[in-house]
Amino acid sequence: MGAVKVSLGSVSSVRRRVRPRLARPRSLAALVLAGALVLAGCGNAPLDHAATIDGQRINESDLQEVTQEFNALAPQPITPGEILTVLVQLPVLEDLAADAGSQITDGELLEQIRTIPQAPDEPSDLFLDLVRGLSYQQLAGGQLPQEQLDDLEVDINPRYGTWDPAQAAVVDEDPAWILPVDPEDEAGDDPQDDS
Repeated sequence: MGAVKVSLGSVSSVRRRVRPRLARPRSLAALVLAGALVLAGCGNAPLDHAATIDGQRINESDLQEVTQEFNALAPQPITPGEILTVLVQLPVLEDLAADAGSQITDGELLEQIRTIPQAPDEPSDLFLDLVRGLSYQQLAGGQLPQEQLDDLEVDINPRYGTWDPAQAAVVDEDPAWILPVDPEDEAGDDPQDDS
């Protein structure tokens, strides 16, 4: 068999042709990584943040867990936004209950919860707060002092809506990019149809 002769000139030209091709994927990977880092900094809330109420943070994962636990027991399911409404109202409801001498202890709540079939054996603090809030809502009869609601410091993850103290509720908010439908457009009139 004969030996193959390779000149150094041909090897270096092969390297020059290979390097640019290898450099592109590295550049692309660096660009994608840089873009991901920039986009990660665009959010104004941590990924596991559902709400902060008077400095008390509620994690997304905890809210989802409480929603599932509660809905497994409830005759009619409620949304995470409705649960947040109760939890936001809780500081005001606790003040009203304290003023009326009708506070509910954790022990009393646990007794109530344990009478419910399929209730969690060891409910989380957030689950206890939800049940406490629902109990206090019944005692308050829907009458919450507006001044106290206005004074609450509330930050809700936009996925659930916004806190509206006037309604004493977390309400859905249409994103700015969703425009209301004009009744004329609904009727089939095309504003661009000039014929």
